[in-house]
Amino acid sequence: MNASLILSHKNIDHIYNLVQQILDSNFYIHINLKVNFVKIKKATSNIGNIFCVENRVDSKWARYSIVKDILNLMNYILQQDTRNKYFHLINSDDVISINEQVWDDSTIYMEYVGTGLFSRSKYFFIDSALSNILIKGGWFLYTLFFFIFLKREKDYRVNATFIIFVCFYFYENIFNGNLLLSIFLFMNFYNLLSKSYSLKNIG
Repeated sequence: MNASLILSHKNIDHIYNLVQQILDSNFYIHINLKVNFVKIKKATSNIGNIFCVENRVDSKWARYSIVKDILNLMNYILQQDTRNKYFHLINSDDVISINEQVWDDSTIYMEYVGTGLFSRSKYFFIDSALSNILIKGGWFLYTLFFFIFLKREKDYRVNATFIIFVCFYFYENIFNGNLLLSIFLFMNFYNLLSKSYSLKNIG
């Protein structure tokens, strides 16, 4: 069974009809402590597949209280109905735009593609084949450019080309979900550059 976890910071009148149309799913709502809980509790009392968590938190955006909201929801769901298998965390402003009939209980709705050690979600804007080229080919070009930079660091055209390439490669990896590779790239570049200048100063 599908379970939708909803974080709400205001009244949820607009989702009552939607909930009643998707009877095969359960909806669990955390209402912010500042919202009139009594009114919402009364409005949802006759809807069988919607549940309001009573252990509420005065949550604030981008604070740890949001995490506490989610934990309260998860604890409540796991205790309330063992049939819940798929969990969807949404905001009360979100709208479910697909029909419940498309859900297939035998399908895992998260696919990953990888380029070796660094896998990423399939659902990014960039094509996976292009990603392989940019990551693997980009690493080769990065190494090549770096050694050219060491040999001709006084040439401003080489410097500019190298810096632009590093910025582009770093941005591509962050955009493509390869955060670990981006961090490694930055640290590697910084360390090699530091060693290069140290050796030149010693010499």
